Amino acid sequence: MKKIISRYYFIIAALLVIADQKFSGLVLSSDFALGLSDFTYYLSDMMLNFLVVLFALIVMIWSGKWQKINNRKFKRSYLFYSFLALLAFVAWNFVTFFLFPPTRNEISYQHAAPTFTGATAFLMYFFIL
Repeated sequence: MKKIISRYYFIIAALLVIADQKFSGLVLSSDFALGLSDFTYYLSDMMLNFLVVLFALIVMIWSGKWQKINNRKFKRSYLFYSFLALLAFVAWNFVTFFLFPPTRNEISYQHAAPTFTGATAFLMYFFIL
């Protein structure tokens, strides 16, 4: 099998993950983030993750190695497989919800759930469950 991705890209990916965690922790633990509502806090967290991914994508495209990494043609079956993976994820969440006892995070969420509204409740339910 042909080597598609060099070790260099694995090292860069690891550094990006570390930078993402440190940057998010630094920004979201500041005094500015303490005054945010729940929804704004989680939205800020998601936007910071999006910015890191966007930065990584721009660097890969500018490096000129994008064609070597992504040398496969897009097929419609990939969308089908992605949809199946999403369904499997949702099914796994339901199975674990009914078969296993609740975790501490889930119990904490249930106690705080009445204070969450709208998109915040959806985000918390989706990521905790």
